[in-house]
Amino acid sequence: MPMHATIKPRQKGKLRGLSFLPAAVFLLILGLLPLSSSARLLPALDTSSPYATMQSFDNELQRLAALYQTYRAQPSDQAQRTLDAAAIRAATQLLDMSHVAPATQPRIGTRTLLELADIILRLPEVTSESIPGAPGQTGRPVPLRWILPGTEIRIERISQGDAPPDFRFSSSTVARITEFYAAIIDQPPLRPAPLTHWRQAQIDMVGPLIPMGLIENLPQWLRRPVMGAPVWKILASLVVTILALTVIITWWRVIRRLTRHATPMRRTARWLTRTACYCADSRPSGLPH
Repeated sequence: MPMHATIKPRQKGKLRGLSFLPAAVFLLILGLLPLSSSARLLPALDTSSPYATMQSFDNELQRLAALYQTYRAQPSDQAQRTLDAAAIRAATQLLDMSHVAPATQPRIGTRTLLELADIILRLPEVTSESIPGAPGQTGRPVPLRWILPGTEIRIERISQGDAPPDFRFSSSTVARITEFYAAIIDQPPLRPAPLTHWRQAQIDMVGPLIPMGLIENLPQWLRRPVMGAPVWKILASLVVTILALTVIITWWRVIRRLTRHATPMRRTARWLTRTACYCADSRPSGLPH
C-alpha cells in the first residue's frame, strides 16, 4: 500500500503535465496569429477633402491595375481574392453607401467603383489645383460638396459636427452611377491608362481555371452583359443545366430498369432516386438573375 500511494501521485502529475500541452500549443498559435495578420494591415484612405478623395481614388485605381496585371500574369485563387479585397476596401472607404443594404454593399460598391473609373477616364481631366482642399489653398474654407465639372457626380462630406472631415462620392452618385455609365461608356478614353474598361474586365473574370485570353477572343455580343452577367455565361449555365438534367433522367431510367424485380431495399433506393429526379425536374432553368 505505501508503494501504491507513492506511485499514484506521480502518474497524476504526469497526466496533468500532458494535459497542459494542448492548451500551451493553442495559446502559442493564438499569440502568433495577430503577428501574421498585422503585417497585412493597410492605412485608411485619405478622404479629408475632395482633393484627398480624388487622389486616393487615383492611387487605388493604380493599385488595382497592378493587382489585375499580377492576376493576368499568374492566375490563382489567392491573386483573385487579393484583387477582390482591394476593390471592396476602396469602395467601402471612398463611396457613401449608407443607402445600400449591408449584404449587397461589396457587390454594389465594387461595381460602382469600376463604373466610376470608366466614366472619369472619359471626362476632360480636371486640374488638381482647382479641386477644394488642394495644396496651396490654405485659408480657403473647404465646401461641404464638390461637383465634378460638367457632370452630376458629387463628392460630399458625410461626417457631422466636430468629427474629422470625411468626403466621399455621394449616395446620389452611387444610386445613379449606372445611368451615367451607360451615357458615356461608348466614348473613347481621353487619356492613357493601364486599364480603360474596368467594368468589362470585372465581367470577364471567371477564375483561374479558364484563360482570360479565351474570354477576350469571344465575339462582342457574347461578352455583352445582360442583367449583370455576360451572354456567354448565361448560355453556359443553360447548357450545364440541360446536361445535368439529362444525366439525372438517364440514371433514373437505368435504376428503374435494374430494380424492376429487386428486393424491397432496392425498391426503396429506386423511390429515393425518383424523388431526386422529380426535384431536379421542378427546378427553374438556372439562368442568373
